[in-house]
Amino acid sequence: MFGMTGLAWEPLQRLETFSGAMSITKGEWQAKRSAVPMDIELDGSGQNILDNVGFCNMLHQVLRLEPGHPEVYEINDFADRSLQPQDAEMVVHYTDGNGRARVKGGASLKASQAYPDMFFGVAP
Repeated sequence: MFGMTGLAWEPLQRLETFSGAMSITKGEWQAKRSAVPMDIELDGSGQNILDNVGFCNMLHQVLRLEPGHPEVYEINDFADRSLQPQDAEMVVHYTDGNGRARVKGGASLKASQAYPDMFFGVAP
């Protein structure tokens, strides 16, 4: 993705997917707000979300959306939670024999593959 030229990095106020005539985008531009249209007809490679370049471009645009943007939170509504354990125990908090608060990985941690870099001896 970082090899793509011309990527903007400032926060984005609107992302119009499958934009076609770009009606929403043009309205946002007229109101002096930042907006990006995404449609395969606009750029057959850079905006085709089914290929690597287009997918990376779309991901980049979504990550640029301003915090609190409703579309970002709505993505969570479509998350597939069928494989997620309901009683996941990621960490266990306990007190050691010397009275110090300690933390260790729980039974579900390995399955989540959520290991910090330090676990592998990599400095942060």
